[in-house]
Amino acid sequence: MLPGRRGRLRLPGTGPRPGPARPADRPDRPDPANLARPPEPCPSRRSAGRPHRGDRGLARAGCGRGRHGGRRRRPRPRRGPQAVVGAGLQLRPRRPRHRQGHRREPGGLDPLPRWCRLVPPHRHLLRAGGPVPERTVNRHRGQRDQRGGGRRDDLGFLTIWLLGLCLLLLVLGGVSLDLWRVFSERQALAGLADSASLAGAAGLDLDAARRGLVRLDPADAAGRARASIAAQADKGSLVLSSVNIVVRQDRSEVTVSADGQVHLILLRLLLGDRPVSLQVSSTAVARSS
Repeated sequence: MLPGRRGRLRLPGTGPRPGPARPADRPDRPDPANLARPPEPCPSRRSAGRPHRGDRGLARAGCGRGRHGGRRRRPRPRRGPQAVVGAGLQLRPRRPRHRQGHRREPGGLDPLPRWCRLVPPHRHLLRAGGPVPERTVNRHRGQRDQRGGGRRDDLGFLTIWLLGLCLLLLVLGGVSLDLWRVFSERQALAGLADSASLAGAAGLDLDAARRGLVRLDPADAAGRARASIAAQADKGSLVLSSVNIVVRQDRSEVTVSADGQVHLILLRLLLGDRPVSLQVSSTAVARSS
């Protein structure tokens, strides 16, 4: 039978029933021949010149049970680059429908067709007892952690923190090393002044000693003090700036004052090439034995 022609089935013995005619307000019963003919195709609600995208792939158009009628094409499985469910799936929100008319909302996205909403890897995925299709969770680097309350990633902060820690350790090491070095050099300078003052206190005046008086000879005391300083060749990194030897007016004691400088090592990067100045003094009293 051609699809464009309608068939009609005639049953034997069919025709108008004998008997009284029905009233005008009660129409006749439908003809059995009309009940036996195939169903007519339903008129489409859309224009005939614009096919709907959901009508593609239909075998025949008719009054089926689907949304657009007829049989629908079986969903084709889509596999991503890693053959994982949802690897190539892109979900888009459905367009909100208007009550009076399905008008397009400004900025809304077109809804996906019904046959594209589920992308199973094989046809038996949605059977009873099978796994539920889920999208793979792949969080990109630098993306905010929603469970952490908007906590940002700390990439690169560890490098800056380590650089600051290295600078801090350099400063602490320089302070500890150079400060200990300054203390040791000051002790050496103080020992140098003590030995010079003791040597100067041994320069007595012989004429006063014959009379029973203990007096110092200023020239002899200064010479002995300078000779003691010159004899101490091992001064380390200490640099003597000046040495001052003073004998008291009553010639009973001698005072040796020494100034020195110490150059830094690690703290030179922060303070520059400025040495640390040291000053010590030592006093010795002349006494009779």
